[in-house]
Amino acid sequence: APVVMNLDAAVSGTDITWYDSVDSTTPLADDTALVNGTTYFATQTSATGCESDERVSVDVIVNDAPTPTLAVDGDLFCFNDSPTLLELTQNINEYDANNNNVIWYAEENSTSPLSLSALLTANTTYYAVLVDSATNCESSVRLAVTPDLTDCDDVVVPDGFSPNGDGVNDKSR
Repeated sequence: APVVMNLDAAVSGTDITWYDSVDSTTPLADDTALVNGTTYFATQTSATGCESDERVSVDVIVNDAPTPTLAVDGDLFCFNDSPTLLELTQNINEYDANNNNVIWYAEENSTSPLSLSALLTANTTYYAVLVDSATNCESSVRLAVTPDLTDCDDVVVPDGFSPNGDGVNDKSR
């Protein structure tokens, strides 16, 4: 989620002020979100407080990986199988095992990734991002997944057991 203050790295110097047009008189706030394909304009203020007359233009390209998508029924697991985040990761349609391009977080805005060996827990939402291998940028929109851990096979209980050799209910299932 790049913002105006991230543009300071694009120009040299200090005391940089950013504008959204070449003739704007209202500076942009540091936390203004950058828009892909937009040109921003910078001035510099000297130590004596004079702002430069000339504005430098910077064309912004915001790299953003796509939001991951989950395979149909990719959130269904049985708690008895002790499923992990790696198993959930393998159900992300865009997952590439060679690039490890999926990262999970415990919260929508967290910056601390979860371990893929972490066990899935009931009633917990996990947030996935894709990582673009070329830019190393994460998707700005995270996929929220709350796994269903109740997808277990039915237990079959026979009505009876009669090991009398007649071929009917001679063995327990």
